[in-house]
Amino acid sequence: MSIINKLHQMINRSIYDQINQLMLKAGLFRKSPELCRMITEYCLREGKRIRSTLFSLSYLNRMVNACKNLYTGAAALELFHLFALIQDDVIDNCDTRRSMPSLHKIINNFYGNIPEKKAQDLSIIFSDILYSAGIEAFLQIEELPERKETALKTILSTAIDAESGQLLELLYSADNFGAFGLDDIYEIYDLKTARYTFCGPLIAGAQLAGAKESEIEPLNRIGLFLGRAYQIYDDLFECSNVDLSSGFPSDIVENRKTILVWHLLNYGPPEAKAIIDELSINCSAQLISSLLQMFDRYGSFQFASEQLSCFCEKAVDTLNESWFQNGSGHIKEFINELIYFNFR
Repeated sequence: MSIINKLHQMINRSIYDQINQLMLKAGLFRKSPELCRMITEYCLREGKRIRSTLFSLSYLNRMVNACKNLYTGAAALELFHLFALIQDDVIDNCDTRRSMPSLHKIINNFYGNIPEKKAQDLSIIFSDILYSAGIEAFLQIEELPERKETALKTILSTAIDAESGQLLELLYSADNFGAFGLDDIYEIYDLKTARYTFCGPLIAGAQLAGAKESEIEPLNRIGLFLGRAYQIYDDLFECSNVDLSSGFPSDIVENRKTILVWHLLNYGPPEAKAIIDELSINCSAQLISSLLQMFDRYGSFQFASEQLSCFCEKAVDTLNESWFQNGSGHIKEFINELIYFNFR
């Protein structure tokens, strides 16, 4: 078993332990063991564990051994992420996540006859508990207090960035896309994805290990390049091979500002804007199909793919030049695996 697989096992075990402690503290085991089981399964759904893995490997790249409760602290990043996912699903009124029920839908199905609003309220309360538990879990790391404080501040700062990015995205989605440039799109990508998912965990792990300030900047650049690539890949995946009979792409339904839409508005025909404006009022399969065909015909898919490749190459180049050269190599292995197996 590879070191990364072992790491994932330890992180998952820590998540499981934290969730179970929450259930005990809240008295949920006594109230409904079956609901506790379903919530635990939701929290442990299979995922890449990008944030917790980057955090752990960034620390271990500088230190020979893990400090006590390092993986409890890594699990905290996953608890923060669960908090965000649960609230996003309520805000978006989304009943599924990755083709599986969202938490408020699980609660609604379990109780059967409670109003949807009540199920959403319960899921929001649980997400708030997860966030508080995440801070408590991170503080269990046994490292120098000043290092731990610096790392936690970085993680909390990137959480603010993520929410700011989502706020900007919502505000921009109600405005005229033609008024925004590519830099505006990358600002949103950097805030809501790059800093939260990549920069923050990489930097916080290094700070916990006592990294110098000069070692932080390359980590920030690697994180920004990876985050942009990750978000562009998500945009492409969302609008490729779409079966409109089973659902519409959420980016289009919610009028999100993406690199595909920006390119089409700037390099496509005048009628592209009319279709996008109409979709914000009347989201029909025919209009979405026309938009997707335009993405293909006018090179928007190709442009986004080229940008994706460019940022992947920049991330690899920076990785090879940075202080990771002197470490164990496991973090380079994980990042290269992310790029070549998930962004291609």
